[in-house]
Amino acid sequence: MDTIKPQLRRWDSDFFLNFFPTTTVIRRERSGKKSRCTKGFTRYVISNISEDALYENATRVFREDPTRLFLHGCLSHGTQIEVWVFTRTAIYRSGALDFEQLHFNQLMILYENMCEYTLGASQFVYTSRSGQSRIHVKGWLRIGSYLTDRPRTYSFILDKTPITCPDQITSSQSICHRATDFQQNAVVVKFSQRIDELQTEEKLLRRVTERNLQGVAHLVDSRTFSWSNINTSYVVITPMARSIANYRSIPELLECFRDAIKAHHSLYKWGKILHRDISPGNIMITEPSNMFDRGPRGMLIDFGLSLDLEDEQKAPHSIAGTKMFMAIDVLRNKTDSILPTYRHDLESFFYVFLYIAVCRDRTLPLNSRLLGWVRIENDWAEMGRQKRKDMADSWRFVAIMSEFAREFLHPELVKLAFKLRRLLFYPNGKFFVGTKDEVYMEQLYDSMVSAFEKALSGLSSGSSVPTGQSG
Repeated sequence: MDTIKPQLRRWDSDFFLNFFPTTTVIRRERSGKKSRCTKGFTRYVISNISEDALYENATRVFREDPTRLFLHGCLSHGTQIEVWVFTRTAIYRSGALDFEQLHFNQLMILYENMCEYTLGASQFVYTSRSGQSRIHVKGWLRIGSYLTDRPRTYSFILDKTPITCPDQITSSQSICHRATDFQQNAVVVKFSQRIDELQTEEKLLRRVTERNLQGVAHLVDSRTFSWSNINTSYVVITPMARSIANYRSIPELLECFRDAIKAHHSLYKWGKILHRDISPGNIMITEPSNMFDRGPRGMLIDFGLSLDLEDEQKAPHSIAGTKMFMAIDVLRNKTDSILPTYRHDLESFFYVFLYIAVCRDRTLPLNSRLLGWVRIENDWAEMGRQKRKDMADSWRFVAIMSEFAREFLHPELVKLAFKLRRLLFYPNGKFFVGTKDEVYMEQLYDSMVSAFEKALSGLSSGSSVPTGQSG
């Protein structure tokens, strides 16, 4: 089954046989009672047809309930059954079990006797009698500081439709929801799930908040829960923002890129944090509080893969980030890995710009050259070579630009693309993908910000471009 094979992991059948009776039952903080399944909650998915049918059913469930942690599934084959668990990090299957080991009817009884948490509901999200999904943060009558010992009794209602959500079940992309309190104050709630990873995000968000860095998400509250080898968490951040893919005009998009690069500079220089996952899902457009608000229009979120530069870097790090947007110099074989740098993240900003110019944040055309950056399975070095060819060869780069959507064919945007390519890859006339000293670092940040400002100025003084509503 090509759609899910890359994410499949096989667990020993003993794990599944022991999973149901040993899974911790999470209790509600205030009531102390087990929560039975709420109306409309899907307990599990079953198929006696095929793996594809089971996967499609599971995809539908996660699409309807994005904050769900995991989902049980069962695939029956005559007198055999196979137990599945779908999570955001991987898909697990037991292999065929004979009815003598686990009878189908026995499995159904186990499912029916489980509460919603052991069936995969998020222990962070509370469903009210009216069907609203809520999260609670520290405070009473008003939001309290995350540093206090106050109980979590201040409530936010999650919007039904998430701001960002992965198309596939398994993804490193976080799920972001807009949430509002009774006074209509809005925050962003970001849900994440990762395997065997210490949750450093809360620590880094605390640093960002305490140092008052601009253009970066600030922490309101956070919680983490671990089950099996998986860490799941949520962070509540402010200000309110929307995905960069949902830009409403080209000037707004360029402002977002400009200010997000400024934020990255501040994060790196003053926060001592390297983001390492610059991608469309992690660059947000902030909403001005009023017409006189001149605050940053671009914001960075998600520090789950970030590098804490205040910790000594003793060795190269594993490859991290979103495949499509990784820098050429990072895409190496595992035996040839290097330390990540600011230059790699700035290169990722450029790839995000090209990607949005081609498809906004929708599906790439089947004939897009950008697909060549991700089609080569599990061969990082080959992906790096493909990107190098596309960036080094002028005709190949022009071929990518020929895929730009109509609204990006404005002369100022074409000049911007060429300018960014020259700044990143031809600083001294020869193709270059390495990282230079701090003097050059300041120049590169300033030059990229200036390139976006110049494009904005050219758009405002010249002819108009279509808004962000066209394809």
